[in-house]
Amino acid sequence: MMAALAICLVSCGDGSMIVHPTSKKISGPLGKYFEVVDRDYNIVDNELSVEFKRITEGSPKGEYNFINVDLLDENGNVIESLEKMDVDNLLAIDVNETAYIKYNVPNAKRAVKIKFSSKSESLSIAVDGDNVLPETDSETEDKSIEVILPSALKGSVEVVKDAYYVKENSYGFPEITITFKLLKTVNTKSLVSEYNQMWIVGEGQDAKGRVVKELMPNYNEWRTDDSDGKEFKAFLEDEPGSTISMTFTGNNEGVDSETMQKVEKFRLKLTK
Repeated sequence: MMAALAICLVSCGDGSMIVHPTSKKISGPLGKYFEVVDRDYNIVDNELSVEFKRITEGSPKGEYNFINVDLLDENGNVIESLEKMDVDNLLAIDVNETAYIKYNVPNAKRAVKIKFSSKSESLSIAVDGDNVLPETDSETEDKSIEVILPSALKGSVEVVKDAYYVKENSYGFPEITITFKLLKTVNTKSLVSEYNQMWIVGEGQDAKGRVVKELMPNYNEWRTDDSDGKEFKAFLEDEPGSTISMTFTGNNEGVDSETMQKVEKFRLKLTK
């Protein structure tokens, strides 16, 4: 019964897929003016229609504005990235009004979550032959977070190249999902406790390496759902080339877009 219900959550009998935003926030310049309406969305006949809400007046400086969507699997891995430039219907609405953008989704298989980013481009005076090239506006993208590995893992593990941001999850907590790649198998004997357990945890820091205290739990670390301390350990002992995505969750007392944007570094450490 429960297994059948779980299947229905992501795939309905009419062939549609159900996905849910990882956060209402849109990273990049359009996130100052719009947010995603937080609810389930159906992908039907390879089409995803998403509702956006204007949260403040104004618009980016660029003539060309894009809202992009990443389709994610249950582990947070990107399945498909889609770009949409036609957002004029959003720019025309008033504060607290909503409008929809439709995305053509050629590959929705295994998608359960969606996350959004944006950019704004202006025409450059630079000319390439007879073509005027678009120039990225200074507001184009939020600066992605620097992920700092524990010294014990350097040379054995790398962070998969991606743009990492702290986002608010559906329960109102700040979280960041990071994907790791194993370069060489790690001997974990010195890293585990007497009970053969170990955990990877983190802390959100500002640009100067100071802890963003508003987002730090009272146990002083951002934790994952690897509660028994075996998931990351098994990854380290796996074959080189293996990857794993881990979601780290902080404290929700100070969670708002301004506070989350204070996090410019995410320092990882191993505990046992």
